[in-house]
Amino acid sequence: MGAVDRADEGPPSELDVVKLRRELRAKDERDEALAYADCRDVTLPAGSIGTVLVITELPGKPTGYLVEFSDDEGAAIAMPWLTADDFEVVKPHRK
Repeated sequence: MGAVDRADEGPPSELDVVKLRRELRAKDERDEALAYADCRDVTLPAGSIGTVLVITELPGKPTGYLVEFSDDEGAAIAMPWLTADDFEVVKPHRK
């Protein structure tokens, strides 16, 4: 999947498929019985594919994107909040 030229597309949207620009450490979210602080850290390599779930805009802060990354079976392994600098859109969601 190649990156999308966002000049014509506008900012990332919910349900866009994105690719990490660089390696990221995040919490493994598969075991919901554990308190979040007790979840082990996972390393998502650069190029990991995820889906934008939620977009948040707060005054004075960069726009935040909650992105879900999954394993090969589709189970969520991490859902970090990212900024647009952390990823590139590879497949925009069609509305």
